Amino acid sequence: ASRTVIDQMFKGYQKEALSIAETKLNLRVQHLKDQVALSDQRKIEISQIKDICSHDVRQPVHSIYTLSTIILENETKNLSQEGEEYVKLLRSKAEDLSAIVTGVISILDVASNKTLDELVDVKTMLPTILMGLPNQEHATFKIIGTMPKLFINQLQMYGVLVALLENAIFHNKSVKNLVIEIGYHFEKNKHVFFIRDNGIGIDSRYFDKIFQPFEYLEKQENLSGQGLGLALVKKIIEKNKGEIWVTSTLNVGTTFYIQLPNKKEGTTA
Repeated sequence: ASRTVIDQMFKGYQKEALSIAETKLNLRVQHLKDQVALSDQRKIEISQIKDICSHDVRQPVHSIYTLSTIILENETKNLSQEGEEYVKLLRSKAEDLSAIVTGVISILDVASNKTLDELVDVKTMLPTILMGLPNQEHATFKIIGTMPKLFINQLQMYGVLVALLENAIFHNKSVKNLVIEIGYHFEKNKHVFFIRDNGIGIDSRYFDKIFQPFEYLEKQENLSGQGLGLALVKKIIEKNKGEIWVTSTLNVGTTFYIQLPNKKEGTTA
């Protein structure tokens, strides 16, 4: 009789355990379904924002730029000197806003799209990048270490390096004998790159701020730009499960570090 009671108790515990396990499994499945639904909804929302930027915002901005250009080309004689400067300023701001819209769309693309990795030879890529940099004659470039081959989306890697190098040139226009170093080493199964300059430096209070969209450093009023370059770089690096950080000393220079995982062929970002 006691054995029968024990068997019944065991069956009861077994049934209860199975019921608990089934409940947990159902909750987990529902959670995954909810996550997929949220992901799909997020993609829809991002797509809607991109459409707004591409059409509802970009078109009026383009119209303002076009109209101000027509005025400057055909109606300058009818404008006072001050009026001409206002129209030039209007066109310049339209250009800036157009660049902002393009930057926002790029960030949204990185956030929402999956890209197939490919084997990228950074050593081969660098000369093409350096030759195409705006105002590249203002700096001397040095390559430190042997650049690697790694699996990553080629356009994203290209964009990251271009953005960091353009940033180093752009924010050090006043620096004579500007030297920019592009370095690499492999550490703990990670690819580590750095872009180092001997420029004006960045106050440590702004190390996090510079990676946020539309953020600018103090005393930068005379510099144009949209504050999106480093934000886009950070988004790309994080999408590839990497890290980016900065070290800097005022009037000594700045170093941006990028750490990327040693990914294998066929992965996606």
